[in-house]
Amino acid sequence: MSKDLKEKIALIADKMTEYSLYAVAFFIPISIGMVESFVCFLLLGFIIKKIILPDFSFIKSRINFFLLIFLIFCGLSLLNSGSDIDKSLNALFFKWGQYILIFFMVQDTLVSGKRIRNTLAILIYVGCLVALDGFSQRFIDWEFFRGKQIGLINENLKAVTGPFKHYNSLAAYLVCILTLFISVIFTKKKEGRVVYGVPNFLLFLLAGCLFLTFSRGAWVGFLFACLLMLFLSRRWKFILPLLGFFMLALLAPGIRERVLGGDSGRFSVWSGACGMIKEHPFFGVGIGTFMSNFSKYTKGLGVQYAHNCYLQIWAETGIFALLSFLGFVIAILSQGIKSFIKTHDYIALGLSCAIFGFLAHSFFDNHLYSLQLAVLFWFLAGMLIASNKKQEI
Repeated sequence: MSKDLKEKIALIADKMTEYSLYAVAFFIPISIGMVESFVCFLLLGFIIKKIILPDFSFIKSRINFFLLIFLIFCGLSLLNSGSDIDKSLNALFFKWGQYILIFFMVQDTLVSGKRIRNTLAILIYVGCLVALDGFSQRFIDWEFFRGKQIGLINENLKAVTGPFKHYNSLAAYLVCILTLFISVIFTKKKEGRVVYGVPNFLLFLLAGCLFLTFSRGAWVGFLFACLLMLFLSRRWKFILPLLGFFMLALLAPGIRERVLGGDSGRFSVWSGACGMIKEHPFFGVGIGTFMSNFSKYTKGLGVQYAHNCYLQIWAETGIFALLSFLGFVIAILSQGIKSFIKTHDYIALGLSCAIFGFLAHSFFDNHLYSLQLAVLFWFLAGMLIASNKKQEI
Protein backbone atom coordinates (compact mmCIF):
# COMPACT_ATOMS: atom_id res chain seq x y z
CA MET A 1 0.00 0.00 0.00
CA SER A 2 1.44 3.36 -1.05
CA LYS A 3 2.08 6.14 1.44
CA ASP A 4 -0.49 8.43 -0.23
CA LEU A 5 -3.17 5.76 -0.04
CA LYS A 6 -2.41 5.14 3.64
CA GLU A 7 -2.74 8.84 4.36
CA LYS A 8 -6.07 9.06 2.52
CA ILE A 9 -7.46 6.06 4.42
CA ALA A 10 -6.20 7.47 7.71
CA LEU A 11 -7.82 10.84 6.89
CA ILE A 12 -11.16 9.17 6.12
CA ALA A 13 -10.92 7.14 9.35
CA ASP A 14 -10.10 10.29 11.30
CA LYS A 15 -13.17 12.06 9.93
CA MET A 16 -15.24 8.98 10.74
CA THR A 17 -14.15 9.15 14.37
CA GLU A 18 -14.69 12.91 14.55
CA TYR A 19 -18.27 12.90 13.27
CA SER A 20 -19.16 9.69 15.09
CA LEU A 21 -18.02 11.37 18.28
CA TYR A 22 -20.22 14.39 17.53
CA ALA A 23 -23.15 12.03 16.97
CA VAL A 24 -22.53 10.26 20.29
CA ALA A 25 -22.53 13.65 22.05
CA PHE A 26 -25.84 14.51 20.38
CA PHE A 27 -27.64 11.21 21.03
CA ILE A 28 -26.56 10.55 24.65
CA PRO A 29 -29.83 11.89 26.11
CA ILE A 30 -32.04 10.82 23.24
CA SER A 31 -31.36 7.27 22.06
CA ILE A 32 -29.38 4.39 23.57
CA GLY A 33 -29.52 2.55 20.25
CA MET A 34 -28.03 5.47 18.33
CA VAL A 35 -25.31 5.91 20.96
CA GLU A 36 -24.34 2.26 20.65
CA SER A 37 -24.36 2.45 16.85
CA PHE A 38 -22.14 5.53 16.66
CA VAL A 39 -19.80 4.13 19.31
CA CYS A 40 -19.32 1.20 16.91
CA PHE A 41 -18.51 3.61 14.06
CA LEU A 42 -16.17 5.48 16.39
CA LEU A 43 -14.42 2.23 17.27
CA LEU A 44 -14.15 1.19 13.61
CA GLY A 45 -12.55 4.48 12.63
CA PHE A 46 -10.26 4.30 15.67
CA ILE A 47 -9.05 0.78 14.75
CA ILE A 48 -8.44 1.73 11.11
CA LYS A 49 -6.43 4.79 12.19
CA LYS A 50 -4.29 2.75 14.54
CA ILE A 51 -3.61 0.08 11.91
CA ILE A 52 -2.57 2.67 9.31
CA LEU A 53 -0.79 5.07 11.68
CA PRO A 54 -0.06 3.24 14.95
CA ASP A 55 0.16 6.07 17.47
CA PHE A 56 -0.69 5.15 21.06
CA SER A 57 0.93 8.10 22.80
CA PHE A 58 -2.39 8.99 24.46
CA ILE A 59 -2.05 5.86 26.62
CA LYS A 60 1.26 7.03 28.12
CA SER A 61 -0.18 8.77 31.17
CA ARG A 62 0.07 8.18 34.89
CA ILE A 63 -3.68 8.55 35.06
CA ASN A 64 -4.07 5.32 33.10
CA PHE A 65 -2.11 3.45 35.78
CA PHE A 66 -5.15 3.80 38.06
CA LEU A 67 -7.40 2.42 35.32
CA LEU A 68 -5.09 -0.56 34.87
CA ILE A 69 -5.16 -1.33 38.60
CA PHE A 70 -8.93 -0.89 38.59
CA LEU A 71 -9.38 -3.38 35.75
CA ILE A 72 -7.01 -5.88 37.40
CA PHE A 73 -9.06 -5.92 40.60
CA CYS A 74 -12.29 -6.04 38.61
CA GLY A 75 -10.86 -9.14 36.97
CA LEU A 76 -9.89 -10.65 40.32
CA SER A 77 -13.47 -10.22 41.53
CA LEU A 78 -14.43 -12.89 39.00
CA LEU A 79 -13.09 -15.41 41.53
CA ASN A 80 -16.21 -14.77 43.62
CA SER A 81 -18.73 -14.63 40.78
CA GLY A 82 -19.63 -18.32 40.98
CA SER A 83 -22.55 -19.26 38.77
CA ASP A 84 -22.89 -15.63 37.67
CA ILE A 85 -19.55 -15.68 35.84
CA ASP A 86 -21.29 -14.87 32.55
CA LYS A 87 -22.77 -11.67 34.04
CA SER A 88 -19.36 -10.72 35.39
CA LEU A 89 -17.60 -11.25 32.07
CA ASN A 90 -20.25 -9.18 30.31
CA ALA A 91 -19.90 -6.37 32.88
CA LEU A 92 -16.10 -6.43 32.70
CA PHE A 93 -15.66 -6.42 28.93
CA PHE A 94 -18.88 -4.99 27.48
CA LYS A 95 -19.69 -2.38 30.12
CA TRP A 96 -16.68 -1.13 32.06
CA GLY A 97 -14.28 -2.14 29.28
CA GLN A 98 -16.39 -0.38 26.66
CA TYR A 99 -16.72 2.78 28.76
CA ILE A 100 -12.97 3.00 29.34
CA LEU A 101 -12.41 2.48 25.63
CA ILE A 102 -14.73 5.45 24.96
CA PHE A 103 -12.55 7.47 27.34
CA PHE A 104 -9.47 6.64 25.25
CA MET A 105 -11.17 7.20 21.89
CA VAL A 106 -12.54 10.61 22.90
CA GLN A 107 -9.15 11.96 23.96
CA ASP A 108 -7.51 10.46 20.87
CA THR A 109 -10.11 12.07 18.58
CA LEU A 110 -10.28 15.56 20.12
CA VAL A 111 -6.83 16.56 18.95
CA SER A 112 -7.63 20.22 18.29
CA GLY A 113 -9.29 23.14 20.02
CA LYS A 114 -11.82 23.35 17.20
CA ARG A 115 -13.00 19.80 17.77
CA ILE A 116 -13.33 20.38 21.49
CA ARG A 117 -15.34 23.54 20.87
CA ASN A 118 -17.58 21.75 18.38
CA THR A 119 -18.23 18.91 20.82
CA LEU A 120 -18.96 21.29 23.68
CA ALA A 121 -21.36 23.30 21.49
CA ILE A 122 -23.25 20.12 20.57
CA LEU A 123 -23.51 19.07 24.21
CA ILE A 124 -24.86 22.47 25.25
CA TYR A 125 -27.31 22.89 22.36
CA VAL A 126 -28.81 19.42 22.70
CA GLY A 127 -28.92 19.96 26.49
CA CYS A 128 -31.04 23.08 25.96
CA LEU A 129 -33.30 21.11 23.64
CA VAL A 130 -33.69 18.40 26.30
CA ALA A 131 -34.55 21.08 28.90
CA LEU A 132 -37.19 22.49 26.54
CA ASP A 133 -38.52 18.95 26.17
CA GLY A 134 -38.76 18.73 29.96
CA PHE A 135 -40.85 21.91 30.13
CA SER A 136 -43.05 20.60 27.33
CA GLN A 137 -43.56 17.36 29.23
CA ARG A 138 -44.46 19.22 32.42
CA PHE A 139 -46.76 21.94 31.12
CA ILE A 140 -48.41 20.56 27.97
CA ASP A 141 -47.97 16.84 28.70
CA TRP A 142 -45.95 16.22 25.52
CA GLU A 143 -42.46 14.73 25.64
CA PHE A 144 -41.49 15.15 21.99
CA PHE A 145 -38.38 12.94 21.81
CA ARG A 146 -39.74 9.57 22.90
CA GLY A 147 -43.29 10.23 24.05
CA LYS A 148 -42.54 9.39 27.70
CA GLN A 149 -44.99 9.98 30.51
CA ILE A 150 -44.03 12.36 33.29
CA GLY A 151 -42.58 10.70 36.40
CA LEU A 152 -44.61 10.38 39.60
CA ILE A 153 -42.81 10.79 42.93
CA ASN A 154 -46.11 10.55 44.79
CA GLU A 155 -49.75 11.25 44.02
CA ASN A 156 -49.22 14.98 44.44
CA LEU A 157 -45.78 15.51 42.95
CA LYS A 158 -44.76 15.04 39.31
CA ALA A 159 -41.14 15.10 38.12
CA VAL A 160 -40.01 15.63 34.55
CA THR A 161 -37.98 12.83 32.94
CA GLY A 162 -37.54 14.22 29.43
CA PRO A 163 -36.32 11.45 27.12
CA PHE A 164 -34.73 9.55 30.05
CA LYS A 165 -36.30 6.64 31.90
CA HIS A 166 -36.14 8.35 35.29
CA TYR A 167 -36.14 11.93 36.58
CA ASN A 168 -32.87 11.32 38.47
CA SER A 169 -31.19 10.41 35.18
CA LEU A 170 -32.37 13.59 33.49
CA ALA A 171 -31.18 15.55 36.52
CA ALA A 172 -27.69 14.00 36.40
CA TYR A 173 -27.42 14.91 32.72
CA LEU A 174 -28.59 18.49 33.36
CA VAL A 175 -26.08 18.99 36.19
CA CYS A 176 -23.27 18.39 33.69
CA ILE A 177 -24.73 20.49 30.87
CA LEU A 178 -25.68 23.37 33.16
CA THR A 179 -22.18 23.45 34.66
CA LEU A 180 -20.61 23.48 31.19
CA PHE A 181 -22.98 26.26 30.16
CA ILE A 182 -21.87 28.39 33.11
CA SER A 183 -18.22 27.84 32.20
CA VAL A 184 -18.93 29.17 28.69
CA ILE A 185 -20.65 32.25 30.14
CA PHE A 186 -17.69 32.84 32.45
CA THR A 187 -15.06 32.62 29.74
CA LYS A 188 -13.44 35.96 28.97
CA LYS A 189 -12.64 35.02 25.39
CA LYS A 190 -14.98 36.67 22.92
CA GLU A 191 -14.11 34.00 20.39
CA GLY A 192 -15.58 31.35 22.65
CA ARG A 193 -18.85 33.20 23.04
CA VAL A 194 -19.18 33.66 19.29
CA VAL A 195 -18.47 29.99 18.59
CA TYR A 196 -20.98 28.68 21.11
CA GLY A 197 -23.45 31.45 20.40
CA VAL A 198 -25.87 30.27 23.05
CA PRO A 199 -28.06 33.05 24.53
CA ASN A 200 -27.37 33.44 28.25
CA PHE A 201 -31.07 33.37 29.15
CA LEU A 202 -31.14 29.65 28.28
CA LEU A 203 -29.29 29.19 31.56
CA PHE A 204 -32.67 29.67 33.27
CA LEU A 205 -34.26 27.08 30.98
CA LEU A 206 -31.68 24.50 32.08
CA ALA A 207 -31.85 25.48 35.75
CA GLY A 208 -35.64 25.47 35.75
CA CYS A 209 -35.77 22.01 34.21
CA LEU A 210 -33.25 20.76 36.78
CA PHE A 211 -35.52 21.91 39.62
CA LEU A 212 -38.55 20.35 37.90
CA THR A 213 -36.86 16.94 38.18
CA PHE A 214 -37.19 17.25 41.97
CA SER A 215 -33.96 15.27 42.28
CA ARG A 216 -32.40 16.15 45.64
CA GLY A 217 -29.12 14.39 44.85
CA ALA A 218 -28.79 16.41 41.64
CA TRP A 219 -29.41 19.67 43.51
CA VAL A 220 -26.59 18.75 45.88
CA GLY A 221 -24.34 17.79 42.97
CA PHE A 222 -25.05 21.05 41.14
CA LEU A 223 -24.44 23.11 44.29
CA PHE A 224 -21.08 21.38 44.80
CA ALA A 225 -20.14 21.92 41.15
CA CYS A 226 -21.01 25.64 41.36
CA LEU A 227 -19.17 26.17 44.63
CA LEU A 228 -16.05 24.52 43.23
CA MET A 229 -16.23 26.66 40.08
CA LEU A 230 -16.73 29.88 42.01
CA PHE A 231 -13.93 29.01 44.44
CA LEU A 232 -11.40 28.19 41.72
CA SER A 233 -12.35 31.15 39.52
CA ARG A 234 -12.37 33.53 42.51
CA ARG A 235 -15.78 34.82 41.52
CA TRP A 236 -16.83 35.35 45.14
CA LYS A 237 -19.57 37.84 44.24
CA PHE A 238 -21.72 35.03 42.82
CA ILE A 239 -21.68 32.84 45.94
CA LEU A 240 -24.33 34.76 47.89
CA PRO A 241 -26.71 35.00 44.86
CA LEU A 242 -26.22 31.26 44.31
CA LEU A 243 -27.05 30.37 47.91
CA GLY A 244 -29.89 32.89 47.85
CA PHE A 245 -31.30 31.23 44.72
CA PHE A 246 -31.31 27.84 46.44
CA MET A 247 -32.95 29.33 49.55
CA LEU A 248 -35.56 31.07 47.40
CA ALA A 249 -36.29 27.80 45.64
CA LEU A 250 -37.30 26.33 49.01
CA LEU A 251 -40.35 28.58 48.95
CA ALA A 252 -41.82 26.39 46.20
CA PRO A 253 -44.06 23.77 47.90
CA GLY A 254 -42.85 20.85 45.77
CA ILE A 255 -39.18 21.61 46.35
CA ARG A 256 -39.73 22.12 50.08
CA GLU A 257 -41.57 18.79 50.25
CA ARG A 258 -38.66 17.00 48.56
CA VAL A 259 -36.01 18.62 50.77
CA LEU A 260 -37.91 17.73 53.94
CA GLY A 261 -38.83 14.25 52.70
CA GLY A 262 -37.37 10.93 53.81
CA ASP A 263 -34.44 8.91 52.49
CA SER A 264 -36.50 7.10 49.76
CA GLY A 265 -35.38 3.76 51.23
CA ARG A 266 -31.74 4.35 50.36
CA PHE A 267 -30.48 3.56 53.86
CA SER A 268 -32.05 0.10 53.65
CA VAL A 269 -30.45 -0.49 50.26
CA TRP A 270 -27.08 0.79 51.51
CA SER A 271 -27.36 -1.59 54.44
CA GLY A 272 -27.61 -4.49 51.99
CA ALA A 273 -24.55 -3.25 50.13
CA CYS A 274 -22.65 -2.97 53.41
CA GLY A 275 -23.59 -6.58 54.13
CA MET A 276 -21.89 -7.67 50.90
CA ILE A 277 -18.86 -5.52 51.70
CA LYS A 278 -18.54 -6.99 55.19
CA GLU A 279 -18.53 -10.52 53.78
CA HIS A 280 -16.28 -9.81 50.75
CA PRO A 281 -14.31 -6.60 51.53
CA PHE A 282 -11.24 -7.19 49.35
CA PHE A 283 -12.44 -8.70 46.05
CA GLY A 284 -16.20 -8.16 46.23
CA VAL A 285 -19.00 -10.54 45.28
CA GLY A 286 -18.09 -10.32 41.59
CA ILE A 287 -18.34 -7.51 39.09
CA GLY A 288 -21.85 -7.20 37.66
CA THR A 289 -23.45 -9.45 40.31
CA PHE A 290 -24.76 -6.89 42.82
CA MET A 291 -28.40 -7.41 41.96
CA SER A 292 -28.01 -11.19 41.85
CA ASN A 293 -26.75 -11.11 45.44
CA PHE A 294 -28.90 -8.27 46.75
CA SER A 295 -31.78 -10.39 48.07
CA LYS A 296 -29.36 -12.45 50.22
CA TYR A 297 -28.61 -9.39 52.33
CA THR A 298 -32.04 -7.69 52.45
CA LYS A 299 -35.67 -8.61 52.91
CA GLY A 300 -38.63 -7.30 50.97
CA LEU A 301 -36.69 -4.86 48.79
CA GLY A 302 -36.73 -6.85 45.58
CA VAL A 303 -33.82 -6.45 43.14
CA GLN A 304 -32.13 -3.05 43.10
CA TYR A 305 -28.94 -1.19 42.41
CA ALA A 306 -27.10 0.17 45.45
CA HIS A 307 -28.13 3.79 44.71
CA ASN A 308 -24.57 4.70 45.64
CA CYS A 309 -21.99 4.05 42.93
CA TYR A 310 -19.09 3.86 45.37
CA LEU A 311 -20.76 1.29 47.62
CA GLN A 312 -21.67 -0.76 44.56
CA ILE A 313 -18.12 -0.69 43.17
CA TRP A 314 -16.83 -1.77 46.59
CA ALA A 315 -19.49 -4.47 47.00
CA GLU A 316 -18.90 -5.92 43.52
CA THR A 317 -15.15 -5.58 43.08
CA GLY A 318 -13.61 -4.84 46.49
CA ILE A 319 -11.86 -2.02 48.27
CA PHE A 320 -8.78 -1.99 46.02
CA ALA A 321 -10.90 -1.51 42.90
CA LEU A 322 -12.76 1.34 44.61
CA LEU A 323 -9.53 3.03 45.72
CA SER A 324 -8.04 2.78 42.23
CA PHE A 325 -11.20 4.25 40.70
CA LEU A 326 -11.11 7.11 43.20
CA GLY A 327 -7.42 7.56 42.40
CA PHE A 328 -8.32 7.91 38.73
CA VAL A 329 -11.03 10.46 39.52
CA ILE A 330 -8.75 12.51 41.76
CA ALA A 331 -5.99 12.41 39.12
CA ILE A 332 -8.14 13.72 36.25
CA LEU A 333 -9.77 16.40 38.39
CA SER A 334 -6.40 17.52 39.73
CA GLN A 335 -5.05 17.73 36.21
CA GLY A 336 -8.06 19.73 35.06
CA ILE A 337 -7.81 22.15 37.98
CA LYS A 338 -4.06 22.61 37.45
CA SER A 339 -4.71 23.28 33.76
CA PHE A 340 -7.23 26.00 34.66
CA ILE A 341 -4.90 27.61 37.19
CA LYS A 342 -2.11 27.66 34.61
CA THR A 343 -4.03 28.72 31.49
CA HIS A 344 -7.35 30.15 32.81
CA ASP A 345 -9.10 27.84 30.38
CA TYR A 346 -12.72 27.90 31.53
CA ILE A 347 -13.57 24.86 29.44
CA ALA A 348 -11.17 22.75 31.51
CA LEU A 349 -12.73 24.26 34.61
CA GLY A 350 -16.26 23.56 33.38
CA LEU A 351 -15.45 19.95 32.54
CA SER A 352 -13.76 19.44 35.92
CA CYS A 353 -16.70 20.90 37.83
CA ALA A 354 -19.27 19.01 35.73
CA ILE A 355 -17.52 15.72 36.50
CA PHE A 356 -17.28 16.69 40.18
CA GLY A 357 -21.00 17.48 40.34
CA PHE A 358 -21.86 14.24 38.53
CA LEU A 359 -19.76 12.21 40.98
CA ALA A 360 -21.28 13.99 43.97
CA HIS A 361 -24.75 13.05 42.70
CA SER A 362 -23.51 9.49 42.12
CA PHE A 363 -23.16 9.13 45.90
CA PHE A 364 -26.97 8.96 45.96
CA ASP A 365 -27.65 7.07 42.74
CA ASN A 366 -26.40 4.50 40.22
CA HIS A 367 -25.30 6.76 37.33
CA LEU A 368 -22.12 4.82 36.52
CA TYR A 369 -24.33 1.76 35.91
CA SER A 370 -26.70 3.54 33.51
CA LEU A 371 -25.51 3.27 29.90
CA GLN A 372 -26.40 6.84 28.90
CA LEU A 373 -24.93 8.42 32.02
CA ALA A 374 -21.87 6.17 32.13
CA VAL A 375 -21.12 7.12 28.51
CA LEU A 376 -21.58 10.78 29.49
CA PHE A 377 -19.13 10.47 32.39
CA TRP A 378 -16.37 8.73 30.42
CA PHE A 379 -17.02 11.06 27.45
CA LEU A 380 -16.52 14.15 29.64
CA ALA A 381 -13.46 12.58 31.27
CA GLY A 382 -11.93 12.03 27.82
CA MET A 383 -12.77 15.62 26.85
CA LEU A 384 -11.07 16.89 30.00
CA ILE A 385 -7.85 15.00 29.25
CA ALA A 386 -7.96 16.29 25.66
CA SER A 387 -8.52 19.88 26.79
CA ASN A 388 -5.65 19.65 29.26
CA LYS A 389 -3.27 19.01 26.36
CA LYS A 390 -4.20 22.34 24.77
CA GLN A 391 -2.84 25.64 25.96
CA GLU A 392 -5.74 27.50 24.36
CA ILE A 393 -9.19 26.23 23.51
